[in-house]
Amino acid sequence: MANQTQNPLILAEKFSLEKSCGYWKVNNQYFFNKFECLRYASSIKNYEITYHFHDFIYKSLDWSKEPIDSLQEMYKQRAQQIRDGHDYLILSFSGGADSTNVLDSFINNNIKLDEIYCEYPIEAIEKLKHKFNNIKDPKHIIFEWFMAAEPILKRLSITNPEIKITLQSDTQKCIEAIDNSELYKYMRPNTINPLTRYHTLYEIAREKTKYGKVAVITGLDKPRIAYNPMSEAFYSVFEDFSNGFINQGNLSSDEITTEHFYYTWRYPKLNQKMCFVIKNALLEAMKTPELYSSLLLKTRDGIHIYDMHKDFFKKILYETWDLNIWQAQKSGNIFYSPITQWVFDKDITTDKTREYYNKQLLELIEGIDDHLFNYENGQKIAPINFVTKANIF
Repeated sequence: MANQTQNPLILAEKFSLEKSCGYWKVNNQYFFNKFECLRYASSIKNYEITYHFHDFIYKSLDWSKEPIDSLQEMYKQRAQQIRDGHDYLILSFSGGADSTNVLDSFINNNIKLDEIYCEYPIEAIEKLKHKFNNIKDPKHIIFEWFMAAEPILKRLSITNPEIKITLQSDTQKCIEAIDNSELYKYMRPNTINPLTRYHTLYEIAREKTKYGKVAVITGLDKPRIAYNPMSEAFYSVFEDFSNGFINQGNLSSDEITTEHFYYTWRYPKLNQKMCFVIKNALLEAMKTPELYSSLLLKTRDGIHIYDMHKDFFKKILYETWDLNIWQAQKSGNIFYSPITQWVFDKDITTDKTREYYNKQLLELIEGIDDHLFNYENGQKIAPINFVTKANIF
């Protein structure tokens, strides 16, 4: 038994369960940091990298049939599961469809939620508000603060005053961290993003352990679905673009649990049910070619891959979501993410700040071969994505 516990695979699986995250494998080595994995793969010139996210749990499900319970009932069950296992609940909230549905799953089912944590670069947003023109370009994503998050939180403060609302504006803290060359102190979720959400949120969660066991709840993420027209098979995978943020920003400890509402091994049938709901909607959409084609993100090797950020998917997954709530398009650029483009505005930051940000990026990607990145206009924007083995349904 002692030798078995030293098996690297067993240790990796155990750690992934404890931290509710995935891991990467290359050359029989296991990594919980994607950049470390890519750096190692580059050093040995072995690019057979695989990504794993609770594979044995999701593959143990019966994918031949849809779970019986309704999606709304399963959201309620998931919220109650988190409530029953903890003494204090903090929801990390952005105002987007995913985290708003988590909020609704608690509120509409009268399940107690203790605190909501929301973080935006508010001072920067106020200075840049004159540039907002209502176009849903990814560069406008920070304006979701006053278009989506702020109105929801204002209403909640009236309807549910018992829920503590913690609003963290990170602009000055980020600038000070960079100007003082202290950015390295902050957890950086899959990028050099100077947003301090995970650092500040951890401090808040740690302070709340005086009440007992704390759960930090996230809204990551919608299922990733693909379709093979030749075999008429649907595929469910987990991609490390979303899950990379899970790994880097995970807060789990003995007293604090990170609970990803949708991506969880504690209630895997929820993700499975969401996959079937999407499948059913896509089969119906196929009857209208124009609608169906609008849902495609791309076709790769004949496989259809969908843009899960479309309103179509938000509405079928989250029946309480208001499509009139303004949302920007999402970007795959994590190195120069639209959420942090304010860092490069000369009216907000100094040359030193911008130079330090760029140097941190160069340090982060040092030693990783060029072909392991995605590019946009010749510029590296993110490491390439890896996905788990598909569940066919």
